[in-house]
Amino acid sequence: MVLIILFWGGNFAILNKVNGMEIGKDRKAFYSYGAEWERTFFDERTGGFIVTELQRKYRPMSKNDITTYLKEQRMALKYASFGFQIEHRYERPGYSSPDAFIRRHGRGAYIVNGQLADFKSTKSANNIVKYGEYAVKKQGAQLVLFEFTAHAKGITNGLKTLYQKGTHGYYYFDDELMYYSF
Repeated sequence: MVLIILFWGGNFAILNKVNGMEIGKDRKAFYSYGAEWERTFFDERTGGFIVTELQRKYRPMSKNDITTYLKEQRMALKYASFGFQIEHRYERPGYSSPDAFIRRHGRGAYIVNGQLADFKSTKSANNIVKYGEYAVKKQGAQLVLFEFTAHAKGITNGLKTLYQKGTHGYYYFDDELMYYSF
């Protein structure tokens, strides 16, 4: 395995090349999920994958629920391409809960060994702290996975504030091929 870490301004990005043996283990883990899971996506390059709980995908959904589900799947696909292994979980209607359970074992500066995470997408820096705190305090997430759809001023400051308050996670910009930690 080759691991390249780029560090600047308090942030780091991780680029990977994973050897075939690790990909084999990841593929085996992907196919080990039972009948209650859909094997949604497997990335042969990174070993990242998405499995979706069938209850999550096939429960009755409102138009807003469908939009949210598609956003979460889009984000999960991007994180899986970075090597994250994502269980996209069922959310009981009316109860706030994390969207996913993620792993990223052995291939990163911060090893994620099965943590509850919540997907948050925004184009402005205004809601970063609010979204992050809500994910952790109200939804029970251990990590926040952000997608930024614009390079807005203040994003770094918002993430720094979350980090100082003890909230951690990852983020990417939708027009880039790297992710960062905070």
